[in-house]
Amino acid sequence: MSVKILLTEIMINYKCERFTICFLYDKMQE
Repeated sequence: MSVKILLTEIMINYKCERFTICFLYDKMQE
């Protein structure tokens, strides 16, 4: 159970990080 929660948090953080990077990259292209 703990491992599943940890993996879920890692996935959420990874997606947020990817989104932020993509968002900033988009802004830089304008």
